[in-house]
Amino acid sequence: MVSSRSARPIRHVCYLVTLASCILLDQITKYLVERLVPVGSRIKVIGPLVITHVRNEGGAFGIFQGSPVGLGLLGIGLLCAVALWWRCDSSAVRSPWGLVFLGSGSFGNLIDRLARRAVVDFIDVGFWPVFNAADSFILAGVVLLAWTAVSGMRQTDSSTGVCDGHTD
Repeated sequence: MVSSRSARPIRHVCYLVTLASCILLDQITKYLVERLVPVGSRIKVIGPLVITHVRNEGGAFGIFQGSPVGLGLLGIGLLCAVALWWRCDSSAVRSPWGLVFLGSGSFGNLIDRLARRAVVDFIDVGFWPVFNAADSFILAGVVLLAWTAVSGMRQTDSSTGVCDGHTD
């Protein structure tokens, strides 16, 4: 049987492999869209799914247009916050995975801002702003972290306000 202590390095390797895989998937899909789909072009895939090549110089869903430096600094700040949170709170099983997805999506879009001066968006479902894989990872991370926070409230000792989870 593997002890909890010896399982930690294995879990951390899984987190890092997942983080790297998400970043790689995001960057490969953006590279392919840049090479194969001219900016502004649309390719119908199936049902409501369309590949639409958009260069987003703003933040999520096109907000904060024309502020690449500010958004780059915000991305770096978010990654620092994720790293700090990772270091301080790995008590809940879902929390590290939320941080992995949030960090990989943030890093994927930060790469775009630094290398391309804009984020490449291409997933178009018609009823939502065009987005990319990194945006999906960010959303998944936020949902997992919110779920962890809500489920953690039920596990919190009401007299002390301290979560009864273990730490890695």
